Amino acid sequence: MKHPLIPTTGPFGLTDRRAFAGALALLLVGLHISIMMGFYFFPGGAAFSLLQSRWWWELSFSLQILCFALMWMCHHERVFYDTQGWKRGRAISRLIVGMAGVSVPSWVIVFSAMNDWFKHPPNLMDLAYYAGIVFVVWVVLAYVFPIGVALLGRRKGFIYLGLEGQSKKGALVLLGPFLVLGLVAAVEIPRGSHLHIVIWPFLTYLHGATPYLKKAFATAKP
Repeated sequence: MKHPLIPTTGPFGLTDRRAFAGALALLLVGLHISIMMGFYFFPGGAAFSLLQSRWWWELSFSLQILCFALMWMCHHERVFYDTQGWKRGRAISRLIVGMAGVSVPSWVIVFSAMNDWFKHPPNLMDLAYYAGIVFVVWVVLAYVFPIGVALLGRRKGFIYLGLEGQSKKGALVLLGPFLVLGLVAAVEIPRGSHLHIVIWPFLTYLHGATPYLKKAFATAKP
């Protein structure tokens, strides 16, 4: 049963407000992390000094609250109203993964403060190491865990991505952000640029938001 007070449709072809809320949360977080990565590559300049300002901290944590609220709005009805049985378990797992995903900036800020990275930035290899850990955790939560549950419980729907029925086109859309990242890296690495590292978080979160966007703008069933 859907919650009677919260509309699920909207303007501009939007057919699922909840899914759009989840997509927006992920896109905002990805943009947030990419901006912080961009600041890192301008140490000693005006951009990097923003990381040391109080208003940046306040903005960051306010944005975190907004993203948590959006992700909760996206999933809580499916957990408490719309699903039963194993589908409710799937909804709960997606809520957990979504909340974990949008919490990354908070952990980055806290960890940076603990290690005094705002005044003494880590070297590139350390940054890549911690970014790699975050990426691996995300892969485990978003893919390894649901695939494992699907195999053990024989529930293929547990790993539903919202792109079925689109064949190669759906796979291309889902992998598009990583294809863009690969192209940018191929161009920028020989030039000694770090642009690919800066846009990596946003494109990763765009990849995660793709199924949400597909569902948000899917043609409503009669």
